[in-house]
Amino acid sequence: MGTSFQPAHAGQANSDVTYSCSRPIRFIRAFTGAAKVAGPLLLQYPLYGGLVGLLGYQATKADKPLQTLLAEAVVNGATEHTLPFLTFIGSLIISLFVPSGGGHWAVQGPIAVDSALAIGQHSPAYLGLISMAVAVGEGVANMIQPFWLLPCWRSRS
Repeated sequence: MGTSFQPAHAGQANSDVTYSCSRPIRFIRAFTGAAKVAGPLLLQYPLYGGLVGLLGYQATKADKPLQTLLAEAVVNGATEHTLPFLTFIGSLIISLFVPSGGGHWAVQGPIAVDSALAIGQHSPAYLGLISMAVAVGEGVANMIQPFWLLPCWRSRS
């Protein structure tokens, strides 16, 4: 005999609300239905992890990681006044490929902070400005390509 789980709105007589342990197929069907919507979105996160790994990879101790090379390239044409704007533009571009806020920061955050430190800006206020340039760029890109709408579009198709 199986036990049943009643959610907070247990007064409802709807069979979709009660999940019975004696019938795991209902759970499997519900999980499969949810995975059709969430699966393609969750698949992106290992790719972000791969990007972060590539950015920090060093073949030998004498080599510089890619994030350092990118930070140096940004710094070559930047001043303390133009770096926040260049960081913002970079954030817009990166958001087209990495639309998740957390994944975006993992990819661009080390480059942005290393760039600020490379031009001699160590103050918390300036590092906050650089961090906000990344966040605002990602927010503006979300208006162009709204990541949060993907589940809505996916569920309609």
